[in-house]
Amino acid sequence: MKTRGFTLIELLVVIAIIAILAAILFPVFAQARLKAEQTACLTHQKQMGQGVMMYLPDYDHVFPPSGEGTGPLPNWAERIYPYVRSLEVFTCPTQGISYDIVRRWYNLGRSQAEVIYQRYGVRNFSANAYVLAWINPPYPRAGPGVVRPEAAIEEHARTIVFNECVGVGTVLHRDRNGVLVPNNMHWWWAISDECWVCAESARDPDLDENFWTSLLIHNGGANYTFADGHAKWMRPDQTYMPRRCQGNTPIGNMWQWGETTLGRCGANDCPPAMRQAVNNFCR
Repeated sequence: MKTRGFTLIELLVVIAIIAILAAILFPVFAQARLKAEQTACLTHQKQMGQGVMMYLPDYDHVFPPSGEGTGPLPNWAERIYPYVRSLEVFTCPTQGISYDIVRRWYNLGRSQAEVIYQRYGVRNFSANAYVLAWINPPYPRAGPGVVRPEAAIEEHARTIVFNECVGVGTVLHRDRNGVLVPNNMHWWWAISDECWVCAESARDPDLDENFWTSLLIHNGGANYTFADGHAKWMRPDQTYMPRRCQGNTPIGNMWQWGETTLGRCGANDCPPAMRQAVNNFCR
């Protein structure tokens, strides 16, 4: 009995159907992967939050400094590292190592960078300098430089301590043999504040050199850890809007609670639309 094979038209129809299904499913798979990465980042930030909660009782309920100057001293991540006990907690799969920036800033190739980050850890998170003080900062707007007791924080559940950032900084400033990290890489992008939200909100997503903090990395937003240890996803605009009004003056936001909203930021830091939204809040 003679069997009949597929005609060319039938084969083309099958191929077309497979192509259509692939076009439909591949974006779905990509979205699922990105969502899984976002969840992994959020889990890591919750672990960091719990690390801070364990750190506080051991240090008289005073938050660790985010950094001290720009020299060879521990940053905030290294200070809570004994409480999370894993360098991988300080990484986000979506961010990873920013090889292009590392090459431009440090003149390091990919393999050289990987050796360094294996020893000292990749850090994809920054600390809010208004809560975790940057002591003796090189920049005048980098927070007030005041070490904060836990009791000084206003509304812990609404005060950011950690946010996501690109991976150029390290967790440790010395490896287990006491060898210093090259180029003081432990303090690069170790800190953030409300002014860097301004810088980020206006950036071109295709220009990675403009990353001050990666606040748009997960579907137009990012994950944040708060002073009570919890973590959640938010859009940038949800973080900088004022907490309250003092007459017609907007005060605080999720980055700080005692000063004029965006008051530390320079005239060119914040896009006009952002400043307008803040100014309209109390009118």
